[in-house]
Amino acid sequence: MKQKTSLILVSVILVFALFVNINLASAEFWACFGQGEQVNFCNPSIPDRTCGTTLCKYCMKTFNDGNQCYSSGNFNICNTLGGECGVFGGGSLDAEPPILTLNSPVENEIYKERKVLVDFEINEKATVYFTNLEDKNNHWVKICDKCLDYFRERSFDEGLNNLTFRVVDVVGNENNFNLSFFVDSKDPRILKTDPRNGFASGSFNVQFKEENPKDLTLNYGNNISGYLSKELNLETECNEYRGKVTCNTDVNLENYDGEEIEYQFVLTDIAGNTDDSKNRKLDVDTTFPVINNLNYTIDRTRVNFAINVTELNFDKIEYIDNSDLRPRWKTMCSRLKGEICEKRIFLKTGAHDLDIQVIDDAGNGISQNVNLIII
Repeated sequence: MKQKTSLILVSVILVFALFVNINLASAEFWACFGQGEQVNFCNPSIPDRTCGTTLCKYCMKTFNDGNQCYSSGNFNICNTLGGECGVFGGGSLDAEPPILTLNSPVENEIYKERKVLVDFEINEKATVYFTNLEDKNNHWVKICDKCLDYFRERSFDEGLNNLTFRVVDVVGNENNFNLSFFVDSKDPRILKTDPRNGFASGSFNVQFKEENPKDLTLNYGNNISGYLSKELNLETECNEYRGKVTCNTDVNLENYDGEEIEYQFVLTDIAGNTDDSKNRKLDVDTTFPVINNLNYTIDRTRVNFAINVTELNFDKIEYIDNSDLRPRWKTMCSRLKGEICEKRIFLKTGAHDLDIQVIDDAGNGISQNVNLIII
């Protein structure tokens, strides 16, 4: 009977010992400390330490909250737990999200290359992802896994890059950081300008290719009357079509009338890249033609016109019959005899509403209306 009782007592002790070992095993944890943090041990025979690197990790068994000290654990047991930090310096569980310090790219910066340096630091080990909200796919890209810093160039899209960085530490705490910047690696390109030759009356046109234009300036003038500049309004004076932008602007050239000027467009993008158009030289004519007399006679369906005009740089006289089903401009005279344009035109029976205009080489024009009836 005593032998049986002894066997039962031994069995209970073994079970209790096993239970205690299980509890002791479950108490082990990895304690992590940042650089400069003090590691205090409860056992006076174990000297205290100061973490001298970015992250120090120790196997611990218990933390004495009253004395703020640790008891060393069994490394064999800790190694079965994996490498995750269960407790951080001070004995507190890690409930704080990681903090990312982003050195590059810089908020609202404009970069001239598609490859941009990504440089950041994290206050604890974390996995970092990013997504570009301007991207239609908007997928997450992993930058680094359980890292403390990152310093590497990455390629980004042209134009606006609106990024969100997601930082997740080893215990699952998460933090998001937003950043926007521009990439403009392509130089602006002026495709053509008008007028190309001949005369200038003050109207100028330019066509260019640039996704991020900032300034468009027209420079014009000469050494006689001086040089002037006009900055175009990209919103009101320009229109984009199929990747090409066309702009139209007008300047007052009265001070240059009868002189020769030169003009040039200068285009600048948001990155500071520029392109200059070809320097063109034109004669200036801001004086409008003058219709001195406009006479006509009607002979059945024939109308004989005799128009006296004063214009040094005459181009043409044309007319349009607004009474036609499909009105269109027709040339009456492309040259003058002296200052006279003589032309016979044929009109159908009925009332006719004619607009007659005189145009010079610079595009200046003056018009006069004529109403007549063919019987």
